[in-house]
Amino acid sequence: MPEHRVITFVENGQETDTRLHYLYAVNSEHDYDDLWLYNSRYGEHLRPWYLSIGGDPFGNPIVLALKGPNHGKVFFSDHEVPFDVGLHVIAPSFEAFLAGLTAE
Repeated sequence: MPEHRVITFVENGQETDTRLHYLYAVNSEHDYDDLWLYNSRYGEHLRPWYLSIGGDPFGNPIVLALKGPNHGKVFFSDHEVPFDVGLHVIAPSFEAFLAGLTAE
């Protein structure tokens, strides 16, 4: 897990932030942070070609676009509104997402 966990992004024209609670792992020994298990159980609310790669403490997914016009971008997804409405760009790539995490 990265030491820096603050995620900053723009929501409704205003800068906001949240904390990275989990980054999911491939073949994790725990159910709560396994990438494939999480997406097979809870990924039905995501659109095709979006993969949940982590989450914040409030249950909002951090998603990666795997294909299409948003390919490679990382998004914050507000789970309290429809997917298309609650999707906010965090970073243009996974590398930029990791580099953009800041300390609390």
